[in-house]
Amino acid sequence: MTNSEQSGITMSACASTAQIGIADWLSKSPYHEWHLESYKCVLGKYAPKRDA
Repeated sequence: MTNSEQSGITMSACASTAQIGIADWLSKSPYHEWHLESYKCVLGKYAPKRDA
């Protein structure tokens, strides 16, 4: 998880290129056997519903 303050990712960049970046990270990381179930692009800081 990251936010735009940490990474400089815009909403449009997240929406258009997130899948590519995630696939690249999964293939090169020690977690290459993991599979992605979901992701979301959120403006501002994200707080899971359980923490809200």
